[in-house]
Amino acid sequence: MLIAFLLMQYFGLSANLMSLAGLAIGIGMMVDGAVVMVENSFRLLSHQAGKTGNRTHIILEAARGHNPIAFAIIIIIVVFCRCSRSPASKRKLFKPMALTITFASGGLAGPDADAGAGCSRR
Repeated sequence: MLIAFLLMQYFGLSANLMSLAGLAIGIGMMVDGAVVMVENSFRLLSHQAGKTGNRTHIILEAARGHNPIAFAIIIIIVVFCRCSRSPASKRKLFKPMALTITFASGGLAGPDADAGAGCSRR
């Protein structure tokens, strides 16, 4: 979220209602991605109940589950960027939200993508 605020300041976006709604959607996407990862880990652990398995398998599966979450975020960004290219009245309303969601998602993808790549190599 800090990256989103820094990019908002750099591009001159004010913290109006639509920008803050974009940040709320960005936080929601972050929480949703975390919930999906935790549910996947719980599912894998429940299949290995009673076994003395290696936790490396769960880390590798988490790295595999990263792609669907990333594609879901990309689809949301594309939809909101399309809204910001509408006629002038809609563009004035939705452009701050679309940019803020893009900034928040970009902040999500940066460190998370590196962590996923590091997990798959171990």
